[in-house]
This record gives sequence, C-alpha cells and structure tokens, in this order.
Amino acid sequence: MNLPIYPTVTAGRYRDTEADLLHVIWDELTLANNPLVDDPITAESLKTRNAQFKQSTDKEDILAGIALQLQIKRLLGGAGTQRQWLNVKDSRFGAIGDGIADDTAAIQAAINFALASPKKWAIYFPYGVYKCSTVLTLPIHKANFVGDWAKLKFPDITTGNLLTVTGSGSGAPYQQTGTVLEGMLIEGGSKANITNGMYFDTPTESGTSHIRVTDCNVSGCGVGVSFGNNAYCIAFDNLDSWNNGIGIHMPPGTTNTGEGISLRNCVVHGNNIGIKQQNPNCLIQLIGSSVDYNEVTQIEITDGKIQVEAGNLEYRNLSTVPYKISGSGSYLYVNGSWCSSGQNLVYPPTIIQCDNGASATFNNVFMNNLGTSTRRLVGGNAAANVKVEGVRSYSPVTNNALILSDAANVLLDGGFTSASVIDHWRADSVGIGSRTDALHVTNSNLDLSPTYFHSGTQSLKWSKPFGGGSESRIAVMVPIKPGALLGLEYWIKKPGSSIGILYHTFNWGGGFYVDSAGLPSLKRIENFAAPDTTLSAAALDWTLITMPYPYRAPFWATHLYIEINGSGWGAGGESIYLDDFVVTPY
Repeated sequence: MNLPIYPTVTAGRYRDTEADLLHVIWDELTLANNPLVDDPITAESLKTRNAQFKQSTDKEDILAGIALQLQIKRLLGGAGTQRQWLNVKDSRFGAIGDGIADDTAAIQAAINFALASPKKWAIYFPYGVYKCSTVLTLPIHKANFVGDWAKLKFPDITTGNLLTVTGSGSGAPYQQTGTVLEGMLIEGGSKANITNGMYFDTPTESGTSHIRVTDCNVSGCGVGVSFGNNAYCIAFDNLDSWNNGIGIHMPPGTTNTGEGISLRNCVVHGNNIGIKQQNPNCLIQLIGSSVDYNEVTQIEITDGKIQVEAGNLEYRNLSTVPYKISGSGSYLYVNGSWCSSGQNLVYPPTIIQCDNGASATFNNVFMNNLGTSTRRLVGGNAAANVKVEGVRSYSPVTNNALILSDAANVLLDGGFTSASVIDHWRADSVGIGSRTDALHVTNSNLDLSPTYFHSGTQSLKWSKPFGGGSESRIAVMVPIKPGALLGLEYWIKKPGSSIGILYHTFNWGGGFYVDSAGLPSLKRIENFAAPDTTLSAAALDWTLITMPYPYRAPFWATHLYIEINGSGWGAGGESIYLDDFVVTPY
C-alpha cells in the first residue's frame, strides 16, 4: 500500500503522527472498498457509518472504523471482486429487523432483485431479528446471505423447510463455489414442529454443492439441518445446531447426496437426537466438533458412515443408549477424541448398540465416566464388530463400564490391568484360565455350562465330588499393575439345596513362577479381605461377590489372587456356577 502524505488534520483531531497514520490507513481502505461505498443500494447506511468514524476525535473510533473496513474488505474478498452487496434494510427493500414487524416481503424483494440481475449478490443482514411469516428459498447461484449475527425467526411455521438452499441445476457446480451462509441464525417455533431449519436441495444436477456455511446457528426446529437431492461437498464451519428434534439429519431416499459432508469446529447439542445418518452413500465427517448433551441419542446410524476426528462426544443422564449403529456397512469411527458422560443420575444399558452387520472403531479415545447398568460398553447382535483400541482415562478411572461386550469378552481397562472374563473359561486337568495366569483346582470338577449364566451364553460350573467337610477350592490369579487401586466382583449361583459356607479370600501375590508340576504359582501371598457366603437349603440366585471397597495393591504385588474355598459347603454332587469375574481399576 502506498501511504500518501495526509494533507490536513481537521481541527479537534489528534495532531500527532499516530492519529494521522490511522486516518491515512482509513482512507486507503475506503478507497480499496469503493465498489461497496459507491453502490447506491448500500451507500446510505455504510456512508453514514463511515462518516461517523471518519470525523471522530477518538482514536478508538478511528480504529473501529479501520476494523469495519477490514471486515468489509474480507467479505468482498478484496478489491476487484464481482460480488455486489444488497442491504435488506435499504429503503428499496425496507426490512426492519426488530423481531416484531414481518420482514418476509423485504427479504424476498432482495432475493428477487438478485434473481433478476445478471450479477451475483451478497444479501447483507445487519444485526437484528427478522421475523418471517413464510418460508424462504436462497438461490446460491445468484445470492448469498451474510449477517452480523442476524436472526431469521419463523415463529408461526409448523411444517416445511424454513430456509431452502438451492443451486442452479445447470450442471456447473463450480460456478457457485463459496460461502453461501455466514453469520446467520435460523430459529423455528418449536423442536416439536415438522420443520427443517436449513434444507439443502436442488432437483437436478448441479445442485446445492461445492459450498460453505460459516458461523451460523439453527434452533427450534424439527430438524436443524437436513439434505434433499444433489446436496454434496458442503462444509460447515462453526455451525451450532441446538434445541432441535434432530440436530443434523441425512435422510434416506435422496439422489446424488452425501459426498463430502463435513462439520469443522461445530457443536450439535441439546437436541433430542444429535446426528441421524440414514444415507448409505454418505460419510459425515466431524473434525474438532462436539456432539454433546443431546437428550435421547447422541448419534444414530441406520445406514451410512460417520467419522469423528479430534472431537468431543459427551452426554449426561441418559437411560437410553447414546450411540446406535445398525445395518450392514454402517460404521462409526472415532479417533483421537474424547468420549464421556458429564453426569450419571441414571445409566444407559450400554454406551454403544451395534446391530445387523454394523461396526464401529474407537481408536486412541479418552473414555471417562461411562458407567452402564449392565457394566458393558457395547451391546447388540453385532457387538463383536466393535473395536476399542488405545483407550485412555483418568487415573483413577472414574465409573467406566469395564467389559467391552458379552461378545468380545475383553476387559476395557484403560491400560491399567488385563484379565479375561465371561465365557472364555477353559477347563482341563491342570486348571482353567485365559489371560488369567491360572486357576488352581482341588477336589473340584470344572466345566463350561450353558445351563445357567449371568451374562453371555455360559458360566463356569463348579462341582464338589466328595461330601461335606472335604477340602474343595478353586483359585484365580489375575495380573495387575503394582500400586493400582482395584476393585473386584464376580457372581455365584446355587440352584440346588446344599447348605454350608463359601469362603472368599482376596490376596495380593508376587514372585510369579511355574512350579515343577507346570502350575503357575506365587512366592508371596498376603491376604487383605475374606468375605463369606452362607448357603441355605433354598436356591441362591445370582449373587454379587465384591470387595467391600477398593484396595490399593502393594508395589511388590504383580497379581490379585482370589481363592474360593468350598470345604464348608455341604454334601457332594451338587454344583455352584460362577460368572463375570471383573477386576476394576479406579
């Protein structure tokens, strides 16, 4: 920029070099933005503001004027742009923007002006609330909406698309590339209405594509953002969809829709359903975005895919499953993100429901406070298709569901301990185990049984072949992290009438080795808790055995050693069933 010598300094202005320089910059920016200032449609309001700042005796006003010109220049895309501006409050159109007057006709007049012109226009909405009594259609090949946090309010419309964003259908999508909505708020009357706040649709190719929506907000609608035909390559930046029935909806049955739908730095919150994906041809990408505190479901996929990168998934007080994936080929991928619950006055049965050939992967995800009523992270008939890798959490872990699923049988442990649980027992002459180091057996017949199970499809059946008073015990050794704060739980069931006492002994163990008989053993064992279970003649349904409270492992301890002693258990020939051994890091 060539800075000319400022010719005069008006009386009353600061007479120093800094002030003069500020006014020189002001003049240069005003000159660069001449197409805007000289446009007769916008000149009246802008020149008034220009003059107010230009004649100010306050340096802060001068700086504010410079900031205004820089903003104008940014919106214009620099000097020489072909985009022209229409102000809906210009006398030619007459919008009021007070939230009371009906501004529908004024806005439509500006749209009609753009449609009739050979040029493309930016329709500018100064700050205010613009009440609309009918729906609007934005033809993005002729006009864009740009607002100073301006609200389009549709209080009385209960059905339909409040703002339809449509293309030319000319087969030339690249001609409409650019930001089509910026700084606009769309507000409906109620999320119970059958309305779409923003609806992207064009009947023919090229449609509503190769466009960007920036710094916008949509609320109070049946669906915040929805898509019709020929809607693709749409980038949403800093979009906030909240207090809607559905925040973002990709419906089924559309044509040429769904490619390249991305949400960057967006927030989808406070809706009944956060994001609903039903389009098999669509991948919705969320990058640095939040899906949080939606009231029924966070994400629901019945067809199609959703990818979350470096995002935040958070809910609170949900009794329903927050993340649901169903349908062959449906997929949820979460990477490098945060997944948590803000509050648990109630618990969902699981965090993820995966059914009918769907799949999901949570990779390098921070998971915290994800408690469930089943103590399982994943449910559904395709739960085995859910992978959770590289999980991290607080230490101590806060209220996480520790078992991945009944199908996968992997302890979701945040990297603190490893142990196996449900249905993966195996019995042989030495003992049983799987990812546990061993289970020692004395006077005990062990087998897998599908007759009873607390969860999954089978449990460990423990039978005592000899009568009352004879020694009978089993013991499990689970590897732990030295110094870890741990809890323990498992379940027992006695269907028969035998009586007596089961003694449960919880011990720390160290110095693991394999003895001469090939059995895993410990050189050091120290007891820290010993609950017991009294068995009456009545059948005992599944009963939880647990530590009274979490215990801190000594730093020499490498294993948790659990012994169940049935020497005081009555007559032989009957069985006790055990299931769901879980070691819980806190």
